[in-house]
Amino acid sequence: MKIKSKFQIITVLSIAIALMIAFTLFDNIQDMRVAIKEADKADQLTRGVFELNLLTNDYLSNRTERTRMQWQLRYDSLTELIQNMQFRIKEEQLLQKEILHKHDYLKVLFSRIIANYASRKNSSEMPAELSELEERLVGKLLTNSQIMVSSTKQLIEINHRRLVSAQRKSSLVVILLVILITAIIAANSFVTQKSIIVPISKLQKGTQIIGEGNLNFKIASVAKDEIGDLSRAFDHMTKNLKTVTVSHDKLEDEINERKQAEESMRKSQQKYRDLVESTADWVWTCDPEGRQTFANEAVIEILGYEVHEVIGASAGCLMHPEDAKRMQKWFNKSVEEKKGWQNAVMRWKHKDGTIRFLESSAWPLLDSEGALVGFAGIDRDVTERLRLEQQLLQTQKMEAIGTLAGGVAHDFNNLLSVILGNTDLMLMEIRKDHPFYKGLKEIRKAGTGAASLTRQLLAFSRKQVIQPEIMNLNDVLNTTTKMLERLIGENIDFETFPDPALEPVEADSGQMEQVIINLAVNARDAMPSGGKLTVETKNLFLNEAFFKSQGVEGKAGLYVMLRVSDTGSGMDQEILFHIFDPFFTTKGIDRGTGLGLSTVYGIVKQNNGYIFVDSKPGKGSAFEIYLPAVKKEKKSVAAPTVTADSLTGPETILLVEDDMQLQQLTSRILKRYGYRVLQASNGDEALKVSQKYDGPIDLIITDVIMPGMNVREMTEKIRSRRKETKTLYMSGHIDDTIAHYGILDPGINFLQKPYIPEGLVHKVREVLDQRIDD
Repeated sequence: MKIKSKFQIITVLSIAIALMIAFTLFDNIQDMRVAIKEADKADQLTRGVFELNLLTNDYLSNRTERTRMQWQLRYDSLTELIQNMQFRIKEEQLLQKEILHKHDYLKVLFSRIIANYASRKNSSEMPAELSELEERLVGKLLTNSQIMVSSTKQLIEINHRRLVSAQRKSSLVVILLVILITAIIAANSFVTQKSIIVPISKLQKGTQIIGEGNLNFKIASVAKDEIGDLSRAFDHMTKNLKTVTVSHDKLEDEINERKQAEESMRKSQQKYRDLVESTADWVWTCDPEGRQTFANEAVIEILGYEVHEVIGASAGCLMHPEDAKRMQKWFNKSVEEKKGWQNAVMRWKHKDGTIRFLESSAWPLLDSEGALVGFAGIDRDVTERLRLEQQLLQTQKMEAIGTLAGGVAHDFNNLLSVILGNTDLMLMEIRKDHPFYKGLKEIRKAGTGAASLTRQLLAFSRKQVIQPEIMNLNDVLNTTTKMLERLIGENIDFETFPDPALEPVEADSGQMEQVIINLAVNARDAMPSGGKLTVETKNLFLNEAFFKSQGVEGKAGLYVMLRVSDTGSGMDQEILFHIFDPFFTTKGIDRGTGLGLSTVYGIVKQNNGYIFVDSKPGKGSAFEIYLPAVKKEKKSVAAPTVTADSLTGPETILLVEDDMQLQQLTSRILKRYGYRVLQASNGDEALKVSQKYDGPIDLIITDVIMPGMNVREMTEKIRSRRKETKTLYMSGHIDDTIAHYGILDPGINFLQKPYIPEGLVHKVREVLDQRIDD
């Protein structure tokens, strides 16, 4: 009888009994599994209710949009959990309905609390304590939450009782099963000892030889039972093993290749992560609703937020409100078309409150079926680039208008000099009761106004000639104070706060007076109903961080601040953006040229300073000017005293002017005061006149900008033969012939066009009376 038949008899009997026990055990195990699953669901529900209670308390103590959204997210997930729970026992099903009902009522109470809080928040004065209605709502909310907790605990207790009952039944079944197994083992041991162990010991010796590596050895059993079959099968297996060994070697090679590929992929992924984290650009991903799902650490440097603060947030919460609306339209269109966007520049709010400009590019993320799962993108901080572009645009604008102003000023100032000069000569010749006297005065007034307008054009375009000197801004402020009091009127409270220890600066005093006057007049116009105007000076040390915060490049050091502030109407961001543009004005027609502040800007820049504006609508304006402090001492040079009686003279003057009208007028003025005048229209002609004239030439008066020979070259050639000859330059605006960046070279005598006869002869007498070594 074969071993198999012996075991079959024992096995059939055992199976019959085992099946009965197994079915019972299986049923109990199923009950236990169901009880465990339902207990786990009840436990999840309990934890969810507790977490919702914690989020409720968190919101009540810190009512922010973030805490409200967290509560809403937890509520939604808990709702889904309650709805998906399936219980078999009616008692559990009733508890589930009760929990769901309380849960829905919880949402109603929470919404009413939010609405009540929003109503109080929008009121004029929000009380610190909760309203009576809100206290009742909060009480109901907490009571309802506690009832939900009690219901979940009942679910847990019911499942616990079911689990204990199932465990007891299972224990009894297991005991019976152990007894059956023991009996089967005893019966099998007897059969095994006789029919299996002894034959197998013989088989073991043969397999040991094969196991040592001798795959050519055969057991060659002659038994007719299963052991004999096993021996013959083992011999067949040994034969096949030889073939498998070769295949195994090939498999090991494939496994090694796969490991190398996995390692290469791991290194590639690590390289990608390192690249993403090391880039200075903000790399991000978001879901189809626009919520951030990933952000690298560059966002900390760009916007000041930690990564965990950005994850889960909507981009609109971090953007400027106007750009957020615009971006939402783009985003909705991108979601609809499953397309990204390129180089979209938006304004973002930095954590410190400042605005940063980011250039964004993004592309859609699709799953294997083509459905949109989100977007990935890169945002680059272009704030500095845009600032530089704006500075370049402002510089180009100034240069273009400066070039235009310079060209116009030269010819226009010549015309004004002729108009003013002839007008003054005629006024000298007629009496005040003459019928033309009043008209001539009006002509002179209009000409003076035109000359002032030209000077403003040259000032803001930095083409005006300046003569910087070591000076104290307090002296300029003291000089202009009385004038300002007359200008601004009695309805404005005017105060000055000069720093008694103010450091000196190097600037043109006349220009600084113009700056203070222009800013004061601008402040007066901003306070038509009265207000307060304050002018103060102060020493300040500015570091590089200050200049960076203002968006300009500047050198750290000691600066002198001039601050002009008012309590007027103020300005919005749009006006501030154009505040220094030439011809830009918010005043009505015929109330301004729009050159006042642009003139101030040009003067400050020409004197190597900085100007900043702080203003808000309805809260006044403050202009702060910073000029570098200098350690040089002011040189006290006594200018020659020129009186009305000493304006005449017998000296010989060589007049070089290409404008014939102005040449004739200037010649008449000089001759009127007794001077001998030699005339020339250009440099070449002036050299010929100088060579033909044998007498001394005491002074050369020459226009700076003329066709032909450079005036500097002309004067040097004349003075090479006439060492005693002095030079007086004239111009409506100046190039680099005798000045650099509008600043006169040392030792240069200059007369600004347009000029009046008295101004001309004063300057001529002043230059003639200078010592020869000046």
